[in-house]
This record gives sequence, C-alpha cells and structure tokens, in this order.
Amino acid sequence: DIMSTIYRMIQEEPPVVAIYAPLGDLDPRYRDPEVRQMLRQMGQEIPERPDNYKSIVQILTQEGYDARRIELTESDPIPEGTKTLLVMATDPLNDRQKYEIERFIAGGGHALFAVQEYNYDYAPDSKGGMRVMPMRTNQNANDLLMDYGLWVEDRILMDQSMETLNIPVRQMIGGMIPAMVDRPVQVPVQIRLTSNNMNQDFSVTNRISSLLYLWGTALDIHDEIVDSLELKVDNLIWSSDKSWTIPGKTSPLKPEDVDLTQHELEPNLPLGVMVNGQFPDNYAGKPVPVWPGTAEEEGVETIAEPVEGAPSKVVLYGCAEIFSDRLLNAFGNGLLFLNSVDALTLGEDLISIRSKFSTIRYIDEVSSGGKLFWRFATIFLVPILFIIYGIIKFMLRRKKREDYMKTVEAMGN
Repeated sequence: DIMSTIYRMIQEEPPVVAIYAPLGDLDPRYRDPEVRQMLRQMGQEIPERPDNYKSIVQILTQEGYDARRIELTESDPIPEGTKTLLVMATDPLNDRQKYEIERFIAGGGHALFAVQEYNYDYAPDSKGGMRVMPMRTNQNANDLLMDYGLWVEDRILMDQSMETLNIPVRQMIGGMIPAMVDRPVQVPVQIRLTSNNMNQDFSVTNRISSLLYLWGTALDIHDEIVDSLELKVDNLIWSSDKSWTIPGKTSPLKPEDVDLTQHELEPNLPLGVMVNGQFPDNYAGKPVPVWPGTAEEEGVETIAEPVEGAPSKVVLYGCAEIFSDRLLNAFGNGLLFLNSVDALTLGEDLISIRSKFSTIRYIDEVSSGGKLFWRFATIFLVPILFIIYGIIKFMLRRKKREDYMKTVEAMGN
C-alpha cells in the first residue's frame, strides 16, 4: 500500500483508464412501452438494463486510476490522454467502434480485451437434473483481433478441472410450499484453473493460485500473421491437460458433450495472452466509418490519415465473465484483473508486491495411488504406529524387569 501510494503520488497526473463494458440484456417483459407506462402509473421502479461491470470501475478508482466508463459513441469517445482501454466484448462492435479501437492501439495505446462468446442458462429438467443451455453473445471482436493474428474460438471449451456452482432453483418443500433452494451443479464449462495453468515467469500471473474461468473459450493464435507483424505473444493462462472442445451450439448440452471419455483431449489450450509490439494501422488511407445514426454527405468520404505509430501491449482473455461483478472477488479473478491493468498502464514493477486480494489455494491433483496411500495412512497408519510403540515399550519394560531380577538374584547369592 505504501509503495503504491508513493508511486502514484510522483506521477504528474493519475493514469487514465477507459472502460467500455456494455450493459446486460433487459428482461423482454420490460421492453414493452405499455408495460413500462403501467409500472410508472403504479409507482413501481422501472427495471433498466443490468450493469455487470460496476465493480471494475470502483476498484480502479480505489487504486488511484482515473477510471472512466465510456459508451464509445460519437458523444462519448475514448478520452484524450487515455493510457489503457478495457473492452468487455459481450456485444457486437459497430464499424466505427472497431475503427476507434484499432487506431488507439496503433498509436501506442494499450488495451485489454475480455471476449465472451457464450453465456449459459441453467434450468431444472423433468428428470430431476439440470439443463445447461449455451447462448451466443454475437460478439464480433474477432473482426478486429484477426488483424493481429488473434482469434477467440467459437467452439465450446470443456475441462475436467471444474468448479461446483450453487444454482438457485424453485422447489416445492413438502409438495406444498414453494421455495428457492441452491442446487450444486458441476459442468466442465465451469473451469477452475490452478497455478499449474499459469505462466510463472510473468508477474501478471505468478502469484495467483486459482481462477474461475466461467463459460470461457480458447484462443487461436495465427503464427504466420503474428510473425509477419513482428509481434511477441506470451501465454498467460491455459487449460489443463484434460481439456477438450465441442462444436458451437445453442441447444442444451448432452451427456456425451460433457463426458471426457467421448472426446479426444486437447491439452493446454491458450486462454489468455499478452502481445507486445508495433500494431498495424489498418485504416490508414481508407474511408473513415461514420458513427451509427450520423448522416453522411452523398459522395463525400473522409480518408483516415496515418497515425503516429508507437509500440503497445494488448492482453486478450477468452472470457469476460471472470471480471463481472459476481466473479471479480472469486478466487484470484480480481487479482488477475488488477495485475493486467497495472502491467499495461504502469509496467510490472508494482505487481510483485501486491497483496490486496486473498486467494484460494488448492492442493495439487493427487493420483489414485496417492489417494489410496493417504486413505490408508489416516485410517490404519496411526493405529499401527501406536501398536508398534506399545510393543516396543512393552519389550523395553520387560527387558528392564529381567535385568532387575538378575541383579537381585546376583546380590542374594
């Protein structure tokens, strides 16, 4: 805390971090103007689109950043002087937004992309189980990322290293009283990453013990494009050695989808990367896309002037849910977020002394033989040791008594 405060006090001004995080979907029932008018007349609060990323703004502000939430529109663009741009890609980007982001990066601005390909809906089925339904977000960040040789897979990622979630469901108690109860659900899309799945050579990840990579997908790195641009790509996090993928779908997951034995393993798939170098200015000399809703004069096009290029950094994760309000304080997700922003904005000097977040630490995976040994040790080994100790103690006392009797007999003679 002391070093962080001193470091920021000697900055000329707080570093500006812009956050583009679209609001969530509104319940269709409340989109109807008549329903909204009826709620107003009844004096009830009208629900608005949920905001799942309020916490990241609060945390960055507490850390001394000038954190600004933006809509990335003509009236609310990337602020002047922004050092790092955070893009929570959960909705489609329009052409002008992609233009603004690419030009920002080409000009030396740093960026963090957290791309969510799927969300999931959980609902009880008629057989007493849980129906898990993937739903596409229709994000199109790949249109932009592909220019850098990066791609977020649309195949559904599964991993045998999974976490149990408590899903609230409505249930009849005693067949009469309705109540909400938590039902534990374990599905391979609820991926738990440990320190074995993180790059220990980077301060962004080397002090994190666990992450909940919820509903995320893998990344595909196109080496030929990366090499042609002379960019440097470093893996930050990856899946376990028991991971696999299935084709993208928007129908409920089937038992064979989540069964490891039914699939060929695809171990250690990249889930997060850091890219360094001079990123290309792909819009130089091309028409500038207009903002949606803006009338363009007929026959008149604005041609983009080349930007003054500078090296920059881009961090890409195949999951945005890990930084949402409900997961930011789970496991080491918040620590990963702050480390990523610090590495982009301030460099990595401060990260190695950070201790703001407590993390859950897991025991390494134990083999079947190891589990059998420790089960034997806890049940039988301790009693056996006490028996051996008792036998040795008995034999020593017996020998001591025999020696004493021999001494007594010798004195009597």
